Amino acid sequence: MCQTTLPFRPALVRSALILTLVVGLSAPAGATVLAVTASLDGPQANAGAGTGSPGVGTLTGTFDDVSKQLSWSITWSGLIGTPTLMHFHGPALPTQNAGV
Repeated sequence: MCQTTLPFRPALVRSALILTLVVGLSAPAGATVLAVTASLDGPQANAGAGTGSPGVGTLTGTFDDVSKQLSWSITWSGLIGTPTLMHFHGPALPTQNAGV
């Protein structure tokens, strides 16, 4: 068995500690995943003027603040016709319209 003893080098140890701290402190913080919910109905549309639709719905989802990914699920009932298109508007105040 061969054994080698290396001399103690404080500068090398100090550099390794600094590198460990820099890498550790610069690592991105964990994402915050926010729960998102919304109630949907016809009266909310057109800046509160409504659409006349008796349809209602619920949106539930999550938003990851690091990846900026929004995941959602929407359930609805009471629609007058067959859904053919869906999109999000926003952001806007409740009394204002917003772009798609």
